[in-house]
Amino acid sequence: MIPKILIYDNSVLQRRNLVDFINELQLPVDIYESGDFEDTLSQMKTRNFDIIITDVIIENMRSIDTIKEIRDLYPYTFIVFVTAHKDYILELLTYCRCYDYITKPVNKERFQDTIKQILKKIEQKDFNLDRTKNEKNLITHYNSETYVIPIENILFIEQQGYLSIIHTHHRIYQCVSTLINMYNSLNDIFYLTHKSF
Repeated sequence: MIPKILIYDNSVLQRRNLVDFINELQLPVDIYESGDFEDTLSQMKTRNFDIIITDVIIENMRSIDTIKEIRDLYPYTFIVFVTAHKDYILELLTYCRCYDYITKPVNKERFQDTIKQILKKIEQKDFNLDRTKNEKNLITHYNSETYVIPIENILFIEQQGYLSIIHTHHRIYQCVSTLINMYNSLNDIFYLTHKSF
């Protein structure tokens, strides 16, 4: 699976510089760009990004708030902030759980090292997935929406009240189901433990 990278910045020049830095690495990645909030959310809904690179302030808005929302939905996406604003580092590390915080002007080698480190982690994750890969999908329904979730992407499932919460590498899903029913829909690489503590 080729890693997907989203660069979210309203500066076209800044986006192109970062794209060029990544392309210089000559590694298999798909790079997407976004210059505004609505387009970013739209792309997030249609693609599972492995890495998001963004500034702290975009169009006089704090992208931190956007990233917090994204972090809740996609807890396993790597977040890298590239910014001239140095006052937010504690908030970014604490609440956005960003992987790295790089100040502008961007040092190319520093930026490329961060991207290589993340891609290495993603490669290791994919290798572990390939060992247990299964082509089956888990189909769930919630709030009139249907979700087709590749079983190999599921990390674990927990019960919260009448909801089953499905944690994957890219986001969290929920559906109305019991753990027993979910377990019976999965393959033998999963096992059932405590319902709760």
